Amino acid sequence: MGPYSCTYTRNGKYLLMTGVKGHVSLIDTHNLESLCEFQVDEMIRCNTTLHNYKLFAVSQKKYMYIYDNTGMEINCIKDILYTYNMVFLPYHFLLTSIGEFGELVYQDISVGNIVTRKKTKRGPCSIMKQNKKDAIIYLGHKNGHVTLWSPNIDKSICDIFCHHTPISSIGVHENYLITASVDSTYKLWDIRKMEYIKSYKSHNIINNIDISDTSLVAFSMNTHFRTYKNLFTNPQLYITHNIYGDQINSISFQPFEDICSLGLKHSIKTLLVPGAGIANIDTFFNNPYETKKQVRENEVKLLLDKLPADTIKFNTDQIGNINPYLINHNEQKNDTNVYNKNNMKKKNKKNKKNIKNKKNLKNNKNEENINRMHKQSEHETD
Repeated sequence: MGPYSCTYTRNGKYLLMTGVKGHVSLIDTHNLESLCEFQVDEMIRCNTTLHNYKLFAVSQKKYMYIYDNTGMEINCIKDILYTYNMVFLPYHFLLTSIGEFGELVYQDISVGNIVTRKKTKRGPCSIMKQNKKDAIIYLGHKNGHVTLWSPNIDKSICDIFCHHTPISSIGVHENYLITASVDSTYKLWDIRKMEYIKSYKSHNIINNIDISDTSLVAFSMNTHFRTYKNLFTNPQLYITHNIYGDQINSISFQPFEDICSLGLKHSIKTLLVPGAGIANIDTFFNNPYETKKQVRENEVKLLLDKLPADTIKFNTDQIGNINPYLINHNEQKNDTNVYNKNNMKKKNKKNKKNIKNKKNLKNNKNEENINRMHKQSEHETD
């Protein structure tokens, strides 16, 4: 039924696995019970879980389908064809997809409307990751470029020329980007400065990259699995594992657990990776032990706190900061305004003095005229 691809829910309790030949299964990792298992009799290209375990999306041969945790088909999305990869943005309730036509589509699953469509103009694309820090979508293309996308901009935010050969996989973690290519090289990038940090050579093509919550980086190369510590600062090889007679199709770290799942050609295996999960769990955010009542309440809270697509920005650290250029510009404006006000006051004082002087002159002239008239009248009487 394979090769298999596996993804975890946000709280790490449930594992969704799909095989290329149509096998779909949702498993509770705590008691290893299967919530649903069915066959779609179609090729499956990719899958992703949505805001909780009750809904998940599967891209089949032509259309995308949304199923619930019992295996019942909820919706068939016929507006998007031949999807190769999907990513769900939980805070915006946006399901992003890319496929055969190189068109990046943002669909709001809470309403069902398509928010926007972006034409990448770079042909078919199957490599897509999101930055969990700012919800920016990263796409890896066959010409060796990596493009950054937001639903608010028609064109790509940034276009990075990473490799001379096609991109095989990418990984994004906060301010860092990892790109791997078909020429068996992988590079580290600083997204804040858009600068290249360092390049490394691997013994085989890196097909999958995943990064845990504690910044452990995992690579899969055909039958070989490898993890690194402090890859962005001081790389140290941590754990290696070989799977003989099989091939790794996907890798995924389990949130809040020291476990990494491997989707193989015929099955799924889990490896223990000490230090991969965060030990302190915030039960108000993503609770692996939540009850049915808490699931319902959290779903309502997520819908009430849903962020609009306009809030997706590239440099979120700059929001709320003060622009020094504008400060200087405003100070100069204030200085000029004060100077102008002082000049106006001086002019007004001068104008008032001139008006007083004119009035005094008029009064003097009037008195002189009156005196002349009196004198003339006196002469006439004499």
